[in-house]
Amino acid sequence: KLTDTGEEAALPPTPQVHLGDHFNNPELSDITFVVNQKEFYAHRIALVHASDAFHDMLETCKTSKPGERVVIQVGDMEFEVFDALMRFVYTGKMTATSRVPPTLARELIRVADLYELESLKTQCETILSQDLSKKGKDFLPEEIISLYHLAEKHDATSLGHACALHALEHRVGILEAIGASKYADLVATMAPKIREH
Repeated sequence: KLTDTGEEAALPPTPQVHLGDHFNNPELSDITFVVNQKEFYAHRIALVHASDAFHDMLETCKTSKPGERVVIQVGDMEFEVFDALMRFVYTGKMTATSRVPPTLARELIRVADLYELESLKTQCETILSQDLSKKGKDFLPEEIISLYHLAEKHDATSLGHACALHALEHRVGILEAIGASKYADLVATMAPKIREH
């Protein structure tokens, strides 16, 4: 688009650029989440547009007076995980830095599935798959089993594929660590993912 002077006009910033200024900011907030006795300020409009799950949750949390602040207790996650979830909703990023620890990504897959945030889940799958690849044979067999079950539970398909391929690629080390019987059980569990690939 051109301006009146014939110059190319700058594109408007994405909504997340504007939302980032309101991340955990009490100004104009109408929701307070209480997570492990810590408050987090949020905005209904940001959440209802993020996912249907947030929309449905907020529909059940109506106040008796218009404009009254909604207070929601969150008891099933650590504040760091909730903060990363909200940061993603407001900015599209999980942390203030570019580094997302795999332990945080594991927790966020569960939360992303709960709140129907597919793009967050996909980013977490990528982080965990890269961690799996980076550690290679040093990734403990118990970890691969745990990670595979996490992927299956939360329908994280690409992560499930990465786990299955890892189990095949590093079968000798895994066989030595857990034995032939447990490895056979593991491969049988992962068979659908192996066949898909």
